[in-house]
Amino acid sequence: MNKQQAYNCAMTNSLKRQFLLDPSITFLNHGSFGACPAPVFVAYQHWQRQLESQPVRLLGREHPQLNRNARHALGSYLNVDGDDLVYVPNATHGVNIATHHWRFNLVMRF
Repeated sequence: MNKQQAYNCAMTNSLKRQFLLDPSITFLNHGSFGACPAPVFVAYQHWQRQLESQPVRLLGREHPQLNRNARHALGSYLNVDGDDLVYVPNATHGVNIATHHWRFNLVMRF
């Protein structure tokens, strides 16, 4: 095994340990079914508890500011204005929105 292969193997094992997936099974595409890294799962559980304990407070009062804070944190990472970012349910939804706002200049020649 050369250095690059050893690095790739170590990186793969390091990343695999971040997930809660059964280690006896080799998953080729676990992203399609919602598996996420353990730290993300812990954060998700925190927000789920917040929602379950005070749904009106979280969704009715705090959500707009929390959403804005998250967009601005992501915008800072991407070096764009957070007010120019939106969240969509999935990639297909986002591409659909974007393509419906493109202006096509099609010329048909016969």
